[in-house]
Amino acid sequence: MAPHFAEEVYEHYQGCFENPQPSVFRTGWIETPESWNDSVLREEFQVLKQLRVEVNQLLEQARAAKVIGPSLEATVEIQIPVATVGGSSESLEDEDNMSQLVSSYASELGKLFITSEVVVTTGIASSGSGEEEEEKKVFVREVSVPKAGRCRLLIRRARQHKCPRCWTFTSKEKDALCVRCAAVLGSLADQ
Repeated sequence: MAPHFAEEVYEHYQGCFENPQPSVFRTGWIETPESWNDSVLREEFQVLKQLRVEVNQLLEQARAAKVIGPSLEATVEIQIPVATVGGSSESLEDEDNMSQLVSSYASELGKLFITSEVVVTTGIASSGSGEEEEEKKVFVREVSVPKAGRCRLLIRRARQHKCPRCWTFTSKEKDALCVRCAAVLGSLADQ
């Protein structure tokens, strides 16, 4: 559907181009300015993409165990280890890198992982706490990313209710809007 739409748009605006082609897909890519090449951002997103792969594998385990259905039914917890004084300076720097990176993108990680909630905590809790039944519903993976550090990922079923507007499991009450959707609709009603 999208390729057909792209062709229709190109056909309509074909006269705007210096070298019109018979198809939008023959026009090639536009050149991007060198100033757009941000190596730091590229490295950050390589780490985030690797975390996403790890989260997706855990989500699949949770789906297979029938703990969740769609990924929006999950909460992801990213536990960043506390830097230990006895560790090497390189490992301390890596752990700090992971902590800074995850913290700076914390508000966007739910969208990246396609989950309802992502919680970032400092310090890795022991996995021996809690009741055995609850432990079966948590999926854990230790992740180590070169030059970024390590963390522990935990996947569990979201504890809140599904928002009827955005479908995320972020509503405090059943069949009620989440805080974000309530604010959006409230601002629209005020107009």
